[in-house]
Amino acid sequence: MHPSNRCQCGVIGCALGVANVKKRRNAKGHTGYKSPPKRKKDVMPRFLQNFDPQSASGDVSGPWGPPDDLTEYEALYEYLTTDTLDDGSSRQTLSLSIFWHDGRLKCSLNEREHSLVAFYVVESLSDLWDFLEAKLRANDVSWRQQVHSSPRKKTRRS
Repeated sequence: MHPSNRCQCGVIGCALGVANVKKRRNAKGHTGYKSPPKRKKDVMPRFLQNFDPQSASGDVSGPWGPPDDLTEYEALYEYLTTDTLDDGSSRQTLSLSIFWHDGRLKCSLNEREHSLVAFYVVESLSDLWDFLEAKLRANDVSWRQQVHSSPRKKTRRS
């Protein structure tokens, strides 16, 4: 064989070197190896990088706890936090998910006790609080039955 067919590993006609050259593989130490591109540092706002999971607690006081004046969003707060009714029976609280999808601010209310869900699109977070408060106070939430996805059965192809 011609000496130019020698791989960097020293073997003439090395299969890994040939695979590297043909871009089928990228085996380090063989002819045609390309070092992987350097990962760019994730650009995140400073406050997300400084989160310390050790400082997290289950306490509801503080910036994420209830505001001092609940009169403005009393119904929303009650639906999200009250797990016992006046008669002493227990209930599951609503869950609220807020997300950005397709350039729009959206939210999902999940009524876990009866498997109901409602989705809304709003312009801003302040609009969201006012909108949900009004809907819950008027008992005018557009609930629909939650669809639970089941895992697909594996089919055998013949």
